[in-house]
Amino acid sequence: MSTGVATPAMLDQLTTERDRIAEHIQDLTRTRSKLDRVIKDVVAAGVVKG
Repeated sequence: MSTGVATPAMLDQLTTERDRIAEHIQDLTRTRSKLDRVIKDVVAAGVVKG
């Protein structure tokens, strides 16, 4: 890419990598939401000690 020219194969590879990263972000976002719910439930239940 330093030449400013990309081949179709390079574009395919970049698109594939972008899609892989986007999927990973979605997975992490779902996991964070689940953790937020667990934390909220634990705090609401008052089971935190010390």
